[in-house]
Amino acid sequence: MRLAISVIIIFLLRALNRSEITLGYILVIIMAFTWYFAQLCKQKGFMKSSLLASRMKSGLAMLLYAKISSLSSYTIRSSQLGKLTNLLASDMGIIEHRIATIFNLFALPFAIIGSTVILIVQFNWPGVVGVILFVLVLPVANYIS
Repeated sequence: MRLAISVIIIFLLRALNRSEITLGYILVIIMAFTWYFAQLCKQKGFMKSSLLASRMKSGLAMLLYAKISSLSSYTIRSSQLGKLTNLLASDMGIIEHRIATIFNLFALPFAIIGSTVILIVQFNWPGVVGVILFVLVLPVANYIS
């Protein structure tokens, strides 16, 4: 959505440069609705990701405690079950916090394709050069980090 708002701002600046005030008002209204829709989508995504993360955490906890309840008392006393439970609980907490970034990975290809199209449409061959440089710099950035 940030990409759409950026494009709308470009068109808005062009319209204002040509003194097309009515088109400017229309673009501002479209930008406001786009921003509002983006915020609604973002809020819904965060809600769904936190709901999914809490369900995954509770499911994994149920599996862990079902496995622990099937162990004999001798096995429980001889093993360090408390350390294992604490370790798994902290891992489940990490999974719960990282699930939101997993949803962002699904939207990444669409953002890359949209950015590429906008660069090529707006800048023609320099946009193609920019995309090629971006692709060529990725391995260097991974090597440095």
